[in-house]
Amino acid sequence: MKYESEITVNMVCTVLARNATTAETPEGKLWLAVLINAVRDSSKQQHKQECLSFFSSGWFKTICGFCGLDPQYTREIIGRIGQEYSL
Repeated sequence: MKYESEITVNMVCTVLARNATTAETPEGKLWLAVLINAVRDSSKQQHKQECLSFFSSGWFKTICGFCGLDPQYTREIIGRIGQEYSL
């Protein structure tokens, strides 16, 4: 049996939270919350352009570092929102 669905914002946020290596520290939790908030905001039309600018900025790389996430991997995961996948 084959299931097809769309990758959602919540799925991406879950993947990022599971892969954040510094999320156990208070600072890591804070920066992960900032990153997840940006991902959620990117799905809203009024914030989309600001979020796209953020995802290509030096700040994005810095925040990924604070979270223990690879910036390139994180961009790839975020870029999959809305794509189809099959199980």
